[in-house]
Amino acid sequence: MALFRDIDPLIKASKRGLPATEEFLDDLRPVLAELDPTLRQLNPILSYLALYQEEITAFFSNTVASTQAVTSDGVHYLRTTNPVIENLAVYNQRLGSNRPNPYVKPGAFRKLRDGLLVYEDRHCGRGPVPVLGPVAGIANLLGGETIAQQLIATINGTGSGTTAPAPPCKKQGPFTLNGRTGTFPQVTASGGAVARSVPK
Repeated sequence: MALFRDIDPLIKASKRGLPATEEFLDDLRPVLAELDPTLRQLNPILSYLALYQEEITAFFSNTVASTQAVTSDGVHYLRTTNPVIENLAVYNQRLGSNRPNPYVKPGAFRKLRDGLLVYEDRHCGRGPVPVLGPVAGIANLLGGETIAQQLIATINGTGSGTTAPAPPCKKQGPFTLNGRTGTFPQVTASGGAVARSVPK
């Protein structure tokens, strides 16, 4: 009974409030119509990024973690790992030990232990791997013969020059996004209802 007794003030307020709300929504239609083309392009991009929540979180946390190393003098330095062979020279073709993938699928880094999937695998196993030259030349470059010998031993391995230590080369499968399947993700404008202005 109290509900019906106390609803009277709401009914009185609605006589002014509902027409005002309706007028506001009508006036909002042209604004929404102007936003529609932009949102058709923006929303698919945001939906695509949402698939990579783990990777985006890892990117920011790893950026912080990589700069937290400190020397005995209190100086921060960047911890990173680079492919050694490919940093020493420019090669006219991709090395057989290279594992490229510009279009990594969501959750791919869960397979890091078994080897990440690659986008392109035509070069896998290509040889021979370049063999580093005399210790003297590299020692001059690196500033020490011991470092040069360690580097040469690591890269050249047995000295055969035919293989190099590398993760397994497994090709990534097709990428399906928004109903489209291909070798790489294809983000397209979204469809659906369009906000239209109503003539007065």
